[in-house]
Amino acid sequence: MKTSVRDLKTHLSACLQRVQLGEECIITLHKAPIAKITPIYIGGDTERLNKNQFIEELKNHLSSTPKGKKSLSELVIQARKAERY
Repeated sequence: MKTSVRDLKTHLSACLQRVQLGEECIITLHKAPIAKITPIYIGGDTERLNKNQFIEELKNHLSSTPKGKKSLSELVIQARKAERY
């Protein structure tokens, strides 16, 4: 995604949410690229899952897990905690 400095000031939270999902953000000034915001990878991850990949991974896990193991909400909480550390 590309965004101008002016738009970045206005929509910083939205830009950072997209970066958190694995997207890179190129910052432009007068249409020339000047900086790039990229996601950081904690814990040795080489590739961060985007939202759709994450949902597919959860569905696959749930379909292969016997009933009564973990609920979807428990898996999401576990994944969020893992992202923080």
